[in-house]
Amino acid sequence: MTSLFNGEQQEKNLFVHNEQPTVNLQQTKNFNGIKSIQTIHSITSTSLPNQQRQPYRSSSSHDLISTQQTQYINSNDNEHRFITYQKEYDRKIEQMNEIKTNELNKLKFYYETKLHELEDNKIQSEIHLGQINEENKRLKIEITHEKEQNKIEQKALQQHLKEFKKTLERKIHDIKIIHENDKQEIKQQHSKVYQDLLDETNQHLKKTENNYKYEQLTNESTIDEMEKRIIDLRSNFEHLQQLKQKLEDDKIQLIKTNEQLQLQIQELTNKQRHIDRDHADKIQRYENELKSVHLRCETNIDFLRKENDVLKSKSTKTIDDLEKKLLKITEQYQNMEKIFEQKLNEQQIIYHNNIKQYENDNEKKFLKLKQELQEQNNNYILSIQHYEQKENELRQHKHQIKIDVENQIQEMNNKIYENEQILINKLKHEYDQTHQQDQEKLRENFNKDIEEIKHHYEQIIEKKEEKIKNDLQKFNQLSVEIKRTQEVEKQQ
Repeated sequence: MTSLFNGEQQEKNLFVHNEQPTVNLQQTKNFNGIKSIQTIHSITSTSLPNQQRQPYRSSSSHDLISTQQTQYINSNDNEHRFITYQKEYDRKIEQMNEIKTNELNKLKFYYETKLHELEDNKIQSEIHLGQINEENKRLKIEITHEKEQNKIEQKALQQHLKEFKKTLERKIHDIKIIHENDKQEIKQQHSKVYQDLLDETNQHLKKTENNYKYEQLTNESTIDEMEKRIIDLRSNFEHLQQLKQKLEDDKIQLIKTNEQLQLQIQELTNKQRHIDRDHADKIQRYENELKSVHLRCETNIDFLRKENDVLKSKSTKTIDDLEKKLLKITEQYQNMEKIFEQKLNEQQIIYHNNIKQYENDNEKKFLKLKQELQEQNNNYILSIQHYEQKENELRQHKHQIKIDVENQIQEMNNKIYENEQILINKLKHEYDQTHQQDQEKLRENFNKDIEEIKHHYEQIIEKKEEKIKNDLQKFNQLSVEIKRTQEVEKQQ
């Protein structure tokens, strides 16, 4: 009896605190109930033989009648007690069955709510994937717009280069025309000088013929004058040699300046190549980082899918086990619930963090690529401006040299007669050759530099276009894989 009441109190306390009894407690309750029934039966069985033995000890008939009455009353009491105990036991069993059915209904409702939550999470993930696809489409549109802008900029640069070449050719043609006009003017001046000299010589001859007689008388004076004139001619010849030496020194300086300018151009080309190499290395690094990020995201997505499948299979198995084995689910339920909630929370946090990191990384890399393109375009424009400045400096330097040479030639024409003409012709010839050679070299170097820069930037643009195409293909593949996984999950 005491064991039954103790079992009832334990059950009431457990169900008041919303705790489920363990399997061992339920088994002990059943055993206690059976033991209580056995004790009642043993009491009744022990009381009956004792009561049957008593009549043999009594001697009077009155005692026999009293003992029989007491035995009959005791047996009726025992039967009544046994019936009441049995009713209480049945009532308690019905209560326990009702409590267990209520608990099972609660468990079913809990798991149904969990399943609805999982379905809601699936719907939210599908919505999020739709947003990602829309963002991918928007990025594709932006990339195509940027490609068109780059093409327009390339066309504008090509037109600018063509116009720049045309202006250079026009300026070179103008310089040639000016040079030819200067040559013709110099020839005209020389012809005038020749005519003047001829006139002077004719007059001088006439004078000499007229004054020949007088000159014979004044030979000494003329000899002195001739000696003075020879001295003057020697001094003039020395002066001409000095001028020639100066011109040669100027020529050497011009050659040195030309070499220095060529060295500067080579340094600029080397710097440009170094910048191009650094840019290519950076592009390769960004590509490797993008590949590593894609691989990480793919591995995380596969891991999450596998864990989701495992959790689904476990949840289905647990539901089947609950329906089949109601007594064994109490202990496993609490542990599985905690683990399931922890894993779901961790997976959701990891999934959202990975998506945010991936979006932030893509945005940062896209902005970096834009900045690098702008920097390269700015550097290209600066290099073109630098080349134009150098060309203007060379033109100014050449123009100044030309002016100096023309001034020297005019001075020499005024001072020198026949020797001056020979030297001037030689200097002109050498100057024309050097000028033509310098112009040809500058044209060749400039055209080579322009072609190299064009080829280099065309390669960079092609690489970037290929990279953007690969990124778009990867985004499309990811979206297709995500759609496939969603369809597979829906089918399951």
